[in-house]
Amino acid sequence: AIEGEKPLFDCLEIRDRCAVFEDAPPAWATRGVCSIHAVMQSAEKAMRHELRQHTLFDIANRAIDKAPNSYGTQVVQWLTARSVNRRGDKSEESLPPARKSVRPRNRA
Repeated sequence: AIEGEKPLFDCLEIRDRCAVFEDAPPAWATRGVCSIHAVMQSAEKAMRHELRQHTLFDIANRAIDKAPNSYGTQVVQWLTARSVNRRGDKSEESLPPARKSVRPRNRA
């Protein structure tokens, strides 16, 4: 979802420019989908299917499960610093109030 539906592989149809055929490929060489492209389309379909099984929330929870409790505070500080740098305003007054802690999920 983040990247949208942009294809991961851009087939350049090198079959049309194959040196063996001296710029005149026979019909059989360019018939149908390029073999490399077909494999890449299949791999992309499988990868997108797998990615649809997970959300950013799931991934965040996996990180929270293994991170120390102080990690949440570090993330907030890092994001705050990046936000300030993007605005070009590095004054302390422009900083949003820092949260004291980020609570991880209960660890069982």
